[in-house]
Amino acid sequence: MNGGEVDPVLAQQWAASGTSLFLGLVGSLADTELDQPTLLPGWSRRRLIAHLAANAEGLGRLVTWASTGEVTLMYASAEDRIAAIDRGSRLPTAYLRAWLQRTADELESGLGSLSPRHLSATVMTSQGREIAASQLVWLRAREVNVHSVDLDAGLTFADLEPAFARTLITDVLRLRGSRGADPALDLRAIDSVDTWQLDGSGPTTLVSAPLARLAGWLTGRENRTDLPSLSAWL
Repeated sequence: MNGGEVDPVLAQQWAASGTSLFLGLVGSLADTELDQPTLLPGWSRRRLIAHLAANAEGLGRLVTWASTGEVTLMYASAEDRIAAIDRGSRLPTAYLRAWLQRTADELESGLGSLSPRHLSATVMTSQGREIAASQLVWLRAREVNVHSVDLDAGLTFADLEPAFARTLITDVLRLRGSRGADPALDLRAIDSVDTWQLDGSGPTTLVSAPLARLAGWLTGRENRTDLPSLSAWL
């Protein structure tokens, strides 16, 4: 990462592989298994699938913004986003699967159509952050890979590419650092040479763990009662 931006070439690779991974996992599940819970409290697999499809549509609106110059928000409002996911989660299973595939294909096509000029355009995320359109592919890579783990279909953070996990940690810490709502941390991956620091409140806490466990903890996917509490990631 350079200045907070993820290499778009790597992000594109992770978005493509992560999308294939998520679609493959969903495809391996029987229709009846879609009603089972995920690793996200209160979320069924159907709801998570609807979330990924709605996310693709939302990022597609930002692709439109970048390519046309006309402000096109990801979602009209937070309530509109939740309503879209709610509606999607109640779709007949065949329609839900088709929606996931169609929106993934449309987003991939839209991202691939952006010219260098379009990629330099500034758009706004659903959290209100201004980013270059070149970073939209990273937002998608982050969604599909992390939620592939959340699907609870046999995948863990340890199964994701170490380079992706490393970049994810750096990105999460950048977001956390910009909010200043977390304790000071000194992070060390015991299975690599990677270290990170998070400026925060109170004395600095040293956290040493495998790369995958650090990624899981920092994104709120792994509870560590022996460590300070963290604010919500997104």
